Amino acid sequence: SSVYSELWPRETESEQELMSFVRQVRRSNSPQNTIITWHGARWVAAGSPGKKLVDTVLLSLYPLEEVDREIGRIRTGLIWGVLFAIILALLVGSLFSHTLLRPIANLMSGVQALRRRDTSHRLEIMQNDELGRLSEAFNATTETLADIISARAIQEQLIPEKAPAIEGFVADLIYVPATDLGGDYCDILPLSDGRWLLIIGDVTGHGVSSAMVTTMIKAVVTEYAGNSEFSLSEMFACLNDMLFSQFKRKKCMTLFSAIIDSASGQIACINAGHPLPLHFSAGNRQQFPLLCRPPLGFSLRNAEFPEAKVEMVPGDCLVFYTDIFIETADSSGKPYGSEGFARICSRYLHLPPAEMRAAIMATIRKESAQELDDDLTLIILKRNG
Repeated sequence: SSVYSELWPRETESEQELMSFVRQVRRSNSPQNTIITWHGARWVAAGSPGKKLVDTVLLSLYPLEEVDREIGRIRTGLIWGVLFAIILALLVGSLFSHTLLRPIANLMSGVQALRRRDTSHRLEIMQNDELGRLSEAFNATTETLADIISARAIQEQLIPEKAPAIEGFVADLIYVPATDLGGDYCDILPLSDGRWLLIIGDVTGHGVSSAMVTTMIKAVVTEYAGNSEFSLSEMFACLNDMLFSQFKRKKCMTLFSAIIDSASGQIACINAGHPLPLHFSAGNRQQFPLLCRPPLGFSLRNAEFPEAKVEMVPGDCLVFYTDIFIETADSSGKPYGSEGFARICSRYLHLPPAEMRAAIMATIRKESAQELDDDLTLIILKRNG
């Protein structure tokens, strides 16, 4: 039929807007929708051409007011849903912040304080859970660290910052602990008769216990050095007995000690398990007396410590050191050993002790295949030429 085909119900055939929509559907031969005015009201019109009924159009009209009302209800529901979601998010965020973010920020403030080495900072214990227990553990660790830093300050007072002036000699020393508290000990002390006592030693291990041993050794050495009837062998026997009785081999110490006679240049020395010094004369390495006694605190049997004497003529050099210098690997991965370390020292014998020490340290740090991860002590003694 034509575009003026009959509509059902018939009373709609006079509605031009509706008829225009019908013609649009027929021309497009596909479903269409629009908004029309019919009987004084606004409608949502949907039309579809017939498939089996040729030249027919099926129409569906739905009041636009009802559509708007439904959309309004949906919009209101969405608004309330969004508001509820925002409120819920704020509540969850507040709870999350209180239970997780604030404790984490609290921990971060503690970490930053430790980076500044501020051991007075304490974390607030916010809750009784894993994070709360972590804060308690952090505070306990900080207190321990504060004790360690205080102990290090005390230990630094036990070891001289620089070597004293010895008549007829020039000396230099360096001590670098591997951790906050080290187990190396060195000292150069005047004796009542004008001679000098040189000490270098290494306690097994690192940390608080080793540092406490060095403190005990320092106290005994200082007491003996102030005695007018000083005896090096008696001091070693006393130290050995003290360490063995206190620690039962759990803590031992290698120790080398020398009495320097600045007038004659004679060195009287005793060694307990420590690496022997390097002796250079006229640029050549000299054989040092072989002193083979076990470390202090290892045994009370045969606890005798014989002395050996070394003559230092003008221009001679003695290098005292701890084991890191001979145990560190060179660029090939092989430990330097006493021979390798002696070769390094011999390169710089022409320098004053302070410059010689700096050159030795720079060479080892440059040539070694590993980081220096142990306590480090080096003493250089030269007799004026």
